[in-house]
Amino acid sequence: MLDATYEVVLGVGVKRTTFADIARAADMSRATLYTHFDDVGDAVASLLTRELVGVLSAALQAADGGGAALDRLLATVETGLRALPEHPLVRKVLDVDPHVLLPYLVHGAIVLAGWAPRRAPALLAALVAINLLLPATHVVGPVQAPIT
Repeated sequence: MLDATYEVVLGVGVKRTTFADIARAADMSRATLYTHFDDVGDAVASLLTRELVGVLSAALQAADGGGAALDRLLATVETGLRALPEHPLVRKVLDVDPHVLLPYLVHGAIVLAGWAPRRAPALLAALVAINLLLPATHVVGPVQAPIT
């Protein structure tokens, strides 16, 4: 189903994607899709999560060369940031429906702020990755900018 969603979004963009398009690409009924997703937005959010987690996983593997935790963290962030604009789905969304990514990213910021809305698995995966890169002894509290 997510592969079908990927094909449709890549073809027409997020805004023009319909459940009927996804069902046709997945060779299933819309009713079956509704058993897995609440609506098209839910399917697209799940797709974006899958793809962003994939980019993050690849970035983690690329940065897994040993060394200091901070160096690995910076390598992960750099690799991920370089990979995002090259990802076909991200490129399509940025070209056709750039407004789609902003709420997705803002939603992640809301979760970081302490509220608990429903969807932010990609951000949570990023936080888990950062946690894996930093030994527990280095976690002493939130990072704050120095007061100048």
